[in-house]
Amino acid sequence: MRKCVEFQDKADSYESRVSYWEDKANTINLSMPESLEFYEFEFEKARTKHEGLKNGTIERGHSFSLTYAKKEVNEIEKKINLAKKLWS
Repeated sequence: MRKCVEFQDKADSYESRVSYWEDKANTINLSMPESLEFYEFEFEKARTKHEGLKNGTIERGHSFSLTYAKKEVNEIEKKINLAKKLWS
């Protein structure tokens, strides 16, 4: 019976590892060469959203929507510059 419990604990441990690595499989960060393309794509999305909020084609959810959109554009732009230094 003790072996059964040990194997169950080991199986639970492996299941938690699997879920951790499945979450990490879709993550892209600056340590990966494909981060440059990813952040350029994200930059275009963020810039489009910012422009839409700015000119009124996208409705602002609250008074800081434009501020947060601009902050997101700036942060992604910094990541692009860093990715270019790393991978270009």
